[in-house]
Amino acid sequence: MVTAREVPPNPLISELTDHIRRRIKTVKAPDWSVFVKTGSSRERTPDDPDWWYTRAASLLRKVYLKQPTGVEELRSFYGGRADRGVAPEHRRKGGGSNLRIILQQLEAGGLVQKTARGRTLTPKGASLVDRTAAKVWEELNIIPWHKQIKTLPSKKPKAKKTERKKKAKPEEPKEEKKKPKKPKEKKKAKKPEKSEASKKPKEEEKARTEKREKKKEKAPKKPKGKKQKKGSQKEKQKKASE
Repeated sequence: MVTAREVPPNPLISELTDHIRRRIKTVKAPDWSVFVKTGSSRERTPDDPDWWYTRAASLLRKVYLKQPTGVEELRSFYGGRADRGVAPEHRRKGGGSNLRIILQQLEAGGLVQKTARGRTLTPKGASLVDRTAAKVWEELNIIPWHKQIKTLPSKKPKAKKTERKKKAKPEEPKEEKKKPKKPKEKKKAKKPEKSEASKKPKEEEKARTEKREKKKEKAPKKPKGKKQKKGSQKEKQKKASE
């Protein structure tokens, strides 16, 4: 069975507002609802002129979800942050007067009842919420979770080891062998050319050597003979005495 917990809140509340406006005559917006704010945290009155019926539908759903509940708990839910200008914002509770009057009107319509622990829905109110939830479910064409599991594609049975075929491995691109690079030959550094200043002393030496050779050629050659050994003084004296 579909409940209000399984249906999105916005379409459910819109369906409940239409039902409350048309069918439940005990819920009526007072004359001052046009001028009043819904809480001290609000700056303006509600833009929707039928906000009273929308709040009644929202309260009916909230009591369904959090029963038993009271006005103070609902005030904290419908509150908000108050703009304090330059000062930081503070949280404020919603107005309790409109909530209390709407709950009293729903009690008169037989949808809500008061207990020792708080307010709860009557069987009439709970069936109303469940019927509208089922209607929204059909309109939105929502598939329940237990049916979604059955509609999932089933896994294929694993093949036996004997039946398995070895998948051909994709051929890897052959890596080209890189040829070893030859070591680069070092270029011999060119010797710096000798300057003219360094050439001059060598030319002078050549000129000197040429002059010496010319002098030797001009000088008369001495006859070659046996070299006489220089004798000692004693031998010379002996020769002289003889």
